[in-house]
Formats: sequence, C-alpha cells, structure tokens
Amino acid sequence: MPGRRSGPRTLRSEGPSAVAFKSGTLRLVFDTGHHLTCSSDPSFEAWQVTGPAGWRFVSLPGGDLAVWTRS
Repeated sequence: MPGRRSGPRTLRSEGPSAVAFKSGTLRLVFDTGHHLTCSSDPSFEAWQVTGPAGWRFVSLPGGDLAVWTRS
C-alpha cells in the first residue's frame, strides 16, 4: 500500500519499571502497558543491566541471577 510504513515501530515511553527474578528472568513494564520479558538461557548470559551507582545485574547460564555493586 502506498504511504504505509513497514518495519519496527518506536515505542515512546517514560522509563520502564524492571524486575529481575532469582530465576534469571527480566521483566520490563512500560507506562504504555507494554511488557517485555527476557528469560534465562541454559548455556549463555541472556541479558545484563547496569544501573546507577555501579549496580550490575546479569542473568547467568542455567537460570540464576548475579548482582554486583561498586563497593
């Protein structure tokens, strides 16, 4: 169709709220109501997030969560 845009759409939102579970799953919830869930992987680090003050969260292989702080 002429004028129809294809490809990914941009999600406009304020910062999401995030929950990192001990199982290694990450869940982001946006103020628009959209949710994004990233599960752990049996063989690889599925995701990592770095936050303020040096916090780092990593989904470890096999479904575990590692947390580091700067101190």
